Amino acid sequence: MTTSTEVQKARLRALKISRLCAMALVGGAFALSGVALWELAVAAHIPWWLAWIWPVVIDGSIYQASTAVMALAGRADLEAKAARKWFQSVIAGGVLLSMAANGLHAWTTIGNTLSWWQIAIVAIVPPVLLLVATHGVTIMAGLDAVIEVDVEASEDQAVIDAEVEPEPTQVTVERVAEPEPVVERQAVAEAEQQRAIEPAGARIEKAVTDATEAATKGHPKRSTQRDPELVRRAIELAAEGAKVKDIAAELSVTDRTVRRYLQQQQQEEAMQEAAAAHVTEPPRVHLEVVNS
Repeated sequence: MTTSTEVQKARLRALKISRLCAMALVGGAFALSGVALWELAVAAHIPWWLAWIWPVVIDGSIYQASTAVMALAGRADLEAKAARKWFQSVIAGGVLLSMAANGLHAWTTIGNTLSWWQIAIVAIVPPVLLLVATHGVTIMAGLDAVIEVDVEASEDQAVIDAEVEPEPTQVTVERVAEPEPVVERQAVAEAEQQRAIEPAGARIEKAVTDATEAATKGHPKRSTQRDPELVRRAIELAAEGAKVKDIAAELSVTDRTVRRYLQQQQQEEAMQEAAAAHVTEPPRVHLEVVNS
């Protein structure tokens, strides 16, 4: 009887075989396409010792766009969706260009020569793909900045959630006295109670002071430590009703930086409100005198 462990091992072996087959297919297709594109580049009067770069540029753009689509898989935000569409269009365009170039090479192998406009297209392809690749790098860099901001916001929220509300301070004072007359016993009890209240009051004052210092200390943000003047100005402009793009233009920063400034300010205000709620209710003291 086949166990679940054996089934799992069989699936892993099949997955490894599938990956090896995919790598072999990719390598073979790249080699055959590369030879055809190399010969086409030579026919277009590109020096033979540089002609190998032409197939690398075309088929390499397809590979670069494919890896970008894999990296963006699972992202549901609008920017990631737009980036996926861009790289998918790059894949489609690269495949069509490679197919057309391979077909043109086959046409030249039967004795035909390239015309001037065909040679011009071969020369135009590298700078066009350079522009496409540069734009793709810019898109991925912007998405990396968004991920960094999301990680910083998650860390700051974790710090806020970790705040523990101080519990009320409870002080219990016990006194054991020997039998005495009622008047003397009452006087001794009042004196003992007064002596017990004095240190308790000092402890109350220290607890309130510690809670106030902890509440006002806060958690400074990394970005505000870099340039607090920019953060202050961004908050003022946002309070006046300015848009994010206008604020970014005014401060010479990106829209994402302005959003991060405003988000950090909201988090600081939430922390201060939580701290104020802690301070407004001082620790409670419970005094209990036990007479025997």
